[in-house]
Amino acid sequence: MNKNLFLIALIFLCAVFISCQNAANKTTNNNYTVDTSTTYELQDGLQAYNGSVDTFTSIDYPTFDFSTYQYAYVSASSDVFLYFDTSMIPQDKTVSTCQLCMAVYETTAVNPVLNIYKITSAWLPASVSYNSLPAVVYHSSITTTADYKMHCYDLQNLMAQGWITNPGSNNGIMLNTSGIKATIATSESAPAGSRPMLKITVK
Repeated sequence: MNKNLFLIALIFLCAVFISCQNAANKTTNNNYTVDTSTTYELQDGLQAYNGSVDTFTSIDYPTFDFSTYQYAYVSASSDVFLYFDTSMIPQDKTVSTCQLCMAVYETTAVNPVLNIYKITSAWLPASVSYNSLPAVVYHSSITTTADYKMHCYDLQNLMAQGWITNPGSNNGIMLNTSGIKATIATSESAPAGSRPMLKITVK
């Protein structure tokens, strides 16, 4: 009789031990960090997005409208203007990363350096010309790859965070350079995958 009681007690203790182990394992498995980030890829023709516009200017044609061209030319005498509508991103989100993705074609340098400016006044593509430019403030420079392929470049988060927090402050960016010339695809280019993209990850 005592032997039977001992076996029952042993079985009970084993069951309790196994139950505790399973509970501990379940707690451990539930301690994963949940990734709550969302990435927005803003490119005309991608997932029904049509919120980007662009144009460029030329000192040789100071009043000409280039807003419908499939390619934009950037140099010391030619500026490129890009705008991406970011208003669909909730204003309470924090920007983790922000990248400008574009395809650079013909260039006079292997890795052309482009200067990025934050546009600080409103503009319309058809109204921008060499004689009529919006206000800009220098932001940063990027070294690009001219191989006809899409590449992404860091825009730093600070500028994009302002666009998300206050959508009215988003007037886009301007590109220029000095000493070289480069050609980039625009939002009019085909195929759609070659068009400029703003890639923003938020949490």
